[in-house]
Amino acid sequence: SRTHDAIAGLEPPESSEEESEIAAEVGPGGRTGVMLRLISRPEGASVPEIMAATGWLSHSVRAAVASSLRARLGYQIEHLKGPDGGGYRVLSYPR
Repeated sequence: SRTHDAIAGLEPPESSEEESEIAAEVGPGGRTGVMLRLISRPEGASVPEIMAATGWLSHSVRAAVASSLRARLGYQIEHLKGPDGGGYRVLSYPR
């Protein structure tokens, strides 16, 4: 396709080691970062609240918690039970 041909030769921008260290301290960016800030509050955040802030559907919220935050980044996250799909709260941060 034309889109594939247009991006085939593109290289990702190089980042310095210092930029990588700063990014690691700050945490993930984009919508995952938005979600992390929401669930880092003492009361956590409901799934509908995260959906509204990120534009994700509920299954995408659950996938981001399971794969990005828990598995890849090492956050310990509590699932909060509730009538509207529950929510999440960060229990501990990765070292």
